[in-house]
Amino acid sequence: MNTPSAAALLTLAPRCAAAHSEERSPCEGPRAVVRIVDQNGNETTGCVHHAAVLYASLACCRVYPSPGHAGDVTEVYRRAQMLDSRPWRAVTAA
Repeated sequence: MNTPSAAALLTLAPRCAAAHSEERSPCEGPRAVVRIVDQNGNETTGCVHHAAVLYASLACCRVYPSPGHAGDVTEVYRRAQMLDSRPWRAVTAA
């Protein structure tokens, strides 16, 4: 059986690993430019957009660049500061 390469799997996946299932926006740029590590040591890779959303929703997490993407960590942090932690959820007035 022929197993697909990691690069082939990335092209098959519709969105990066950091994208939340309820959030429907597409990835922005490459899908693995940063690695998000939470306070328990769990980690995932993501595009700048979804990594920023994830970073905004987690407490005590860290962001690390993938090789060749050092500037994307700053972009993730900058965007996360301006985001609601769950921007895909509609806010309803009671």
